[in-house]
Amino acid sequence: AASRLEVADTVHAVVGLNAIKLEREGSSIYGAVSTSTHYPDLEEVSPYAGLTWDVTEDVVTYVSYSDIFQNQDEGDFNGDYLDPMKGVNYEAGLKAELLDDRLLATFAVFKAIQEGVATYGGINDNGQSYYVPTDVNSVGYEAEIGGEVTDNSNLVVGFVRLKVTAADGNNA
Repeated sequence: AASRLEVADTVHAVVGLNAIKLEREGSSIYGAVSTSTHYPDLEEVSPYAGLTWDVTEDVVTYVSYSDIFQNQDEGDFNGDYLDPMKGVNYEAGLKAELLDDRLLATFAVFKAIQEGVATYGGINDNGQSYYVPTDVNSVGYEAEIGGEVTDNSNLVVGFVRLKVTAADGNNA
């Protein structure tokens, strides 16, 4: 659910909620061995909000916030599923339409703080890979430019710089 609100002629707000309900059941088959798999049922509501400013008819700036909630299919040392990854994401950016709207240029900076991201932990006593929850911080920026090259073709070029660190500040 989302609402778009007009704060002023050139300023708009977006607020909303993402509702997630996950129910799964099934079996895992590895080679000739089949095991019953238990997936925990999950329900979560995650809010998000954003603000845009129409600088000109062709240029828009924005800021946004969102909660992050992502189910994980990786298992821990004992084979139990890890809890969902949770966190927050912040973003600010600029979008510009150029050359009679045939070219779109974007630039954004972002930061995400994530708790419990599944990270490879090794091999357990049963010879199965296992994962451990790790808290990570991500910061970066992205730039993209794309548009109409001919009437029948478009071209998009982009660049992303991303730095991911563990909660202790070391590379993740």
